[in-house]
Amino acid sequence: MNYSEIYTKIHLLDNCCIEKVEDSLTDQLPAAQQAVFTSMDGRNEAIKWGDLEVAANTLPAYEQTGLLLIKERLGYLPPSNITLPIEPHLRTLLSNYKAGVISFDKMIKIADEYIKLARNEDIRRNTTLVYDQQMYEKYHTFLPHLTNAVQQRIAKFLGFMPDTNYSVEAEIFLRKVMATDTVYLGNEITEYDKQAITILLYRKRLLASGLQIANAMALIFATG
Repeated sequence: MNYSEIYTKIHLLDNCCIEKVEDSLTDQLPAAQQAVFTSMDGRNEAIKWGDLEVAANTLPAYEQTGLLLIKERLGYLPPSNITLPIEPHLRTLLSNYKAGVISFDKMIKIADEYIKLARNEDIRRNTTLVYDQQMYEKYHTFLPHLTNAVQQRIAKFLGFMPDTNYSVEAEIFLRKVMATDTVYLGNEITEYDKQAITILLYRKRLLASGLQIANAMALIFATG
């Protein structure tokens, strides 16, 4: 993918996602996905025992394949407390595809809806329309020596540097990554860059069109 075209792609795909936003997002989801959506609402950082138990007993042979599917479609892998609720559903889809019950295209289409739920929950802290003063103070004082490097990196892969209102959380996230001794960010785009870009484009869509349209936003790095 030419990453300077990411924003163009998201703009075009978003228009397809907006088609019936007058209905609530959950009204458009199958019952099973509505249940996942409800169970993920307001999750904290802890892994829920129920999620762990269900995941452990649902097609464990597909565990790694399911996680790989999330990472390939989303561009990065959210933490386990976010992915566990959708993993059993993805494993079932993969099993049904292997058994010839559903087509590949159908499997991907349904899987993407579950993965969007995980993405949305992962960045739910960005769903306030206006950042408070504390957030902007953190933006100016947290590892400020990395500000230019982070902005240059975002602009390199996105093709432009978004307004600060969209990029605050994404920039802070990448500064943390850059300051970590165990992570090396080379010339190629990484899962950390993809996560940052996902955060800022989600927020851009949120500010422009509201929560429902932001939640329906296409998976930016999914191909095919």
